[in-house]
Amino acid sequence: MTFALFAYNQEKYIREEVEGAFSQTYQPLEIIWSDDCSSDRTFAPAAELLQWQTVGNVFKLASWALAFSIVAAAWSKTFLLMELSFNIVFLAMVWFLLPVMELSVTGIVFLVGYIVNFVTVNIVAHTLQGFRWQALLLWLLALNVTLSVALLAFAQMLPLPPPSPHRSLPAPPGCSVCAWSSSRWV
Repeated sequence: MTFALFAYNQEKYIREEVEGAFSQTYQPLEIIWSDDCSSDRTFAPAAELLQWQTVGNVFKLASWALAFSIVAAAWSKTFLLMELSFNIVFLAMVWFLLPVMELSVTGIVFLVGYIVNFVTVNIVAHTLQGFRWQALLLWLLALNVTLSVALLAFAQMLPLPPPSPHRSLPAPPGCSVCAWSSSRWV
């Protein structure tokens, strides 16, 4: 099932629409968000989710290589349990925190879930395979985490200003930033 959410200057209503999209029970569910070059902050909630997800992706990518080494060592049931641990943490936290923190909690929980997954995978890889981080890899991981956290902090402290109320002419064909609907540019 695909749920497409198209909007133009719907800042007042977008949270309800997105929450409605996330409340769908169809499986599998694909949600497509499309902003039609809004001049307001219609998709600011989506940007906030992606900011948190950027930091979570650092931990996700760091843990994937270790997790697949566990599969390669024929510990597939252990791998399955580790993947389930992420999903259980993620879903439980979203379930309990969504009514309190609204939609932004999904990005935060994504980060927390992958930090827990990263720690779990490291413990399991060390216990089963004797894995140890090399100094260079630790330095690169620390650099990636530091940069992504700094970027998140910068984005949270200095959000982008609202767009100008005066829109310019429509984007030319092939514009990768805007998707223009109806008979205009696509």
